[in-house]
Amino acid sequence: MRIFFSVILCWLVSSVSSKVVAQDGTGDAPDRALANEVAAPLDAMAALQRNAAAEKRASWGHWGNRPNSYHGWTNHTNRLVPIYVYGGDIAAYMNENSCYRSSFELIRIYGKVPINTLDDQATYADQTDVYRLQRRAVEDAGKKFVFLVVFDGMDWQTTQAAAIYQTGTIAYTEGRGTGLRFQDYRSMDSSFGYFVASPYDSELKGNVNTQAVEVSASIKSGGYDRKLGGEFPWSVPTDPSYLIGRSEVSPHAVADSASTATAMTTGVKTFNGSINIAPD
Repeated sequence: MRIFFSVILCWLVSSVSSKVVAQDGTGDAPDRALANEVAAPLDAMAALQRNAAAEKRASWGHWGNRPNSYHGWTNHTNRLVPIYVYGGDIAAYMNENSCYRSSFELIRIYGKVPINTLDDQATYADQTDVYRLQRRAVEDAGKKFVFLVVFDGMDWQTTQAAAIYQTGTIAYTEGRGTGLRFQDYRSMDSSFGYFVASPYDSELKGNVNTQAVEVSASIKSGGYDRKLGGEFPWSVPTDPSYLIGRSEVSPHAVADSASTATAMTTGVKTFNGSINIAPD
């Protein structure tokens, strides 16, 4: 079973670079690509971005809820993460099977029921379910090899942008999508879903030498508020500030790479900045 996350910025950039180099007539050798990338003509979007960076303003858009910010996104978000499963099915953790419909399940993964997180209409899975998918592939389906591929920096919106660039058309506005190789792969059974990537809590305070952990009352708890963040990865959020952990209504912690990787490979949520340790 192969499991993919729809987070692919590196793949997108390499595709754009190869197209630019090919237009320059210099082939696709890595050394020539690097040598000619700066000199190659910019496409329309790249030109808009470069001009905005130089002028410190852009009339055509801005990042998230920060109208005066035009540089790269500076942190993770609470947006739902798409997942493509090949050789397995994520349906067992979606919709009526979502752990976010059960207070018992929320206590199991968060240690409590986080504010505005229990939701009888939740459709999404959790990051810890990615671990359970892999475990089922080995124990129940008898798979020998399980590949977990994480495309860093590419959420649903970036995937759609890559598909538009690749195909020259807006082929979809929701769901799994089409136009990129991993979306259109059909050599085995596959399924599409999405999950909450929220951590157990925000960064903990502790002593590395003594392994003592000090949990502050001001630490933000993990959780997900569908009414603010949206029911689907393609939903327009009611409160964009929620997605970057700045909501006062639902002050949920935004996961980092360490806690997310730990949850996906062990099935246990942890604090941000923590790798392979349980909350206790």
